Amino acid sequence: MSAIIRQTAMALGMPFSVADVLRLNPTLDRELIKKVISSMKKEKIIKMVGKGRGAKWVKCN
Repeated sequence: MSAIIRQTAMALGMPFSVADVLRLNPTLDRELIKKVISSMKKEKIIKMVGKGRGAKWVKCN
């Protein structure tokens, strides 16, 4: 499941939100998506731009 979320996140045009990933994979749990995105952040693959509901994610250089 996390591989699907990672592939979707990286395939989306940047910047993207949790809602964008959920819209493309409606059967996935929002909390699982957040967990995988948080993991990607710790691995310095992506970084957050903004906060709260309006937060977007972009690739790190």
